[in-house]
Amino acid sequence: MPARTRSQKIGDKGQNQVRERVDAHPHWMCRLQDLDYGVDLEAEYAPAEGDGQRPAGKLLKLQVKATETADVRGQVVHVVLERSFLSYALQFRLPVILVHVDVTTRSAWWLWLQAWALEHEERLASSPDNATITVHIPLHQTLKTGLDYELIDVVAGKHASAVVLALRELADVAASDGQQIKLFRGVLALLDDIEAPNRLRTAEKIIELLVGLGSNPGLWQTSQVIPQIVATVERLGDMFSQEQVLRLVLRYDSYSRAGLEGLATFYDRWPEKARAMDLPSAFRDADVEEVAWYCSAREHYADLSGYQLVMRFSDGKLPQTRFGKLQLRDDDDVSYRLLTKYPTRGNSILLDNLMWAETRAPEASSS
Repeated sequence: MPARTRSQKIGDKGQNQVRERVDAHPHWMCRLQDLDYGVDLEAEYAPAEGDGQRPAGKLLKLQVKATETADVRGQVVHVVLERSFLSYALQFRLPVILVHVDVTTRSAWWLWLQAWALEHEERLASSPDNATITVHIPLHQTLKTGLDYELIDVVAGKHASAVVLALRELADVAASDGQQIKLFRGVLALLDDIEAPNRLRTAEKIIELLVGLGSNPGLWQTSQVIPQIVATVERLGDMFSQEQVLRLVLRYDSYSRAGLEGLATFYDRWPEKARAMDLPSAFRDADVEEVAWYCSAREHYADLSGYQLVMRFSDGKLPQTRFGKLQLRDDDDVSYRLLTKYPTRGNSILLDNLMWAETRAPEASSS
């Protein structure tokens, strides 16, 4: 038979201490989880009513991390977490509370993991490959005071981070449904108002929607995400970096049509910022010459919107059609193709009608 390890014994002891303490509280109930993986306990807010308690249907998930001697330094407790577990905890809609227990002294402290991750997003993003991460819990943040006060606010959704997390979840839902663009724009506006320090992380989450579509998704897939991409760029594009613009547009060794609509919107809404990024060179360095051509054309004809650029090219009224190694086709049908295909292909119809130039001519200035 497999032996019970010392660490398992400490873990079981810590879990029992937490369960007993939560369940003995007049306003809480605690139950074990049936599975032997995932979170350890579930706590339900159940305020006292007469001689008993009234379950309120408001739940917390508790993950217990036990030790024989807590690592206390100054006024904080240092706790090392597996990065994989933190990622797992962030998938929960319910608050996941880390409870760190010193089984020797029976001291216990708590930390709301989703709120902590929200506060430390930059740190987490800067070290994505770290297998572990250390969190610091203030000494005053004991399980007892949490059960009496702060955790009641957390489970009721009154904690300061709860609104941001709820809006982000709503943004994720609306972002995946092209019919919810009005809701999505409203959520973006609210997030922009209350989450200024981390507003760009919202944009990052929306950009993630494109990652699985590949370079040439079906029209129905593209149409589902274009409205959300455009809304995100309109609202948050002033915070974009060159790297994020590239990530929005590039797919493997090609580009995303939906991402290109975001790029077109970026030039429409934030033209000075777009020009300052030197995007033609960036896309050329990424070996996506078609998008480099588009950026050069936008900057050369800076007074035209993306739509106007397509229409003027279709009219044959723009003299410069070559930028870098590519030029717009000059056959008899190009005007017809640009006009008739723009409603379904958007700005990418220009890229569909490019050809390699036979000889290298000096590039037009984009100033």
